[in-house]
Amino acid sequence: MPGTTLAQEAAGEPARFGLVAGAERIRVGLLALAASLPSLASGLLGGGFLTDDWGVWLVFDQNGLVDGLWQLAFEQPARPFAAPYYAVLYEVIGDRPVLQGLIIAAVNASLLVTAWLFGRHVLPAKVLWPTLVVFALAPNHAMTRLWFVVGTYPLALAMMFLGLWQLLRRRNLAAAGLLAAGTLVYEGVVVLAVTLVVMWAAPAWRERLRAAFVAVTPAVVVAAGLFLLSPKRDGDGPDPFDNASSLVSAHFGTGMWEYPLLAQVVGAVLLLAVVVAVAAQLPSWRSSSIEPRWLLIGVVVMLAGAAPFMYAGAVFATTGLFDRNNLVPSVGTALVLGSGWAWLRSWRPNIAAVVAIGGISWFAAMQAVDVDNFRQAVSRGDAVIGALAAAPGVDDASPIIVVPEQVSNGTGMADFVYHGDLVAAMRYRHGGDWSRVLLIERLDCGSLDTSAPVQVFNWRDESIEVLSRDALRTRCEQEKELVEGA
Repeated sequence: MPGTTLAQEAAGEPARFGLVAGAERIRVGLLALAASLPSLASGLLGGGFLTDDWGVWLVFDQNGLVDGLWQLAFEQPARPFAAPYYAVLYEVIGDRPVLQGLIIAAVNASLLVTAWLFGRHVLPAKVLWPTLVVFALAPNHAMTRLWFVVGTYPLALAMMFLGLWQLLRRRNLAAAGLLAAGTLVYEGVVVLAVTLVVMWAAPAWRERLRAAFVAVTPAVVVAAGLFLLSPKRDGDGPDPFDNASSLVSAHFGTGMWEYPLLAQVVGAVLLLAVVVAVAAQLPSWRSSSIEPRWLLIGVVVMLAGAAPFMYAGAVFATTGLFDRNNLVPSVGTALVLGSGWAWLRSWRPNIAAVVAIGGISWFAAMQAVDVDNFRQAVSRGDAVIGALAAAPGVDDASPIIVVPEQVSNGTGMADFVYHGDLVAAMRYRHGGDWSRVLLIERLDCGSLDTSAPVQVFNWRDESIEVLSRDALRTRCEQEKELVEGA
């Protein structure tokens, strides 16, 4: 049947392509608002440019619009359809937190809406809504709601969901175009997209094989091309699967629950739920409940979403800059938690209600903490920029080493990671050259080779020392030891 979906085969529910009830629209609208609130709050309460935001702006400043678009599209970070997004954010809007917050809020709201559009045709309602709640509120990918430069992640994922929705509606060419375009915005969505298409096609593969092939082939070709042309294949990055073990803690441990003891307890409960769900599929333990099947499908979806990051050796951080890698696999995580809650509700409704209230309150509180941590990181950056610009006698055309490290207080959010971030920030806010500014935490002391005196600027007390080459080597090693011991 043309309208048959995975929901019918796995859960016995009809595909819902008809009119959407007003109550359902209100629900999804409230969830979209919840998904966008951190972005709006950050924009209003002190967000702004962070590391990489400055770097992307610097690309346009140094190369102009056309050459800057080319570099971002094909050289670094080499994501062709992300380049126009960056042009709007950094050339047209610039460092205007309220406008930036509105844009990234709209992107995250659209992600929730497109997830609902696809999910309502695939998931049974009792699993769909708790899954969407988790997806809207989960704190383990906060930076995709706050950090402007990674707004491409939720944008690409929203395009993927929209493409899958078009596939369900038998609009195969539209699906192919959207999946390919999403991959060109951010290639990290491609394995998840292919996996979900295969899962849709498998129950009736004779009827759906052609549609599935048409939908995913352009995206796979695009992803292969991006991989072959990627500047990141130079061997300087992490080894494949180096950080795969961080996936569990990021998605079921401290990335969700913050405190180690709480993470261990909830993580153990979830692991037990997975074991019971597997047992419920065995002939001797076969259960008529649909929730265990969806929980296991959630595990598969999470692993599919995580696959590109695991292969690349990327970190699944529990907080900070690298928690952005959790967004794509969190589609599966949300399904695991959502179906797990629905399963508990069918067994113990009262306990499930308490769990829902506690979980939603906890996620909301953690998002508030994320917004505050982001605001503090931006504030630290502003302090460094202001102090350096106001320092008496500083020469922006001569080498300047900035110390000490801008400590993130364990949040993993950094105002400046690369030298170019600070260079760009100084040029953006104050003009001038500043091309020879260096951050002590990124500096290789052994590479310092200059006969000219070097300025060492301590941004905390605004002191400046001018050191000779030999004195500089000694001071650099001392400062590096302090940074590494912090």
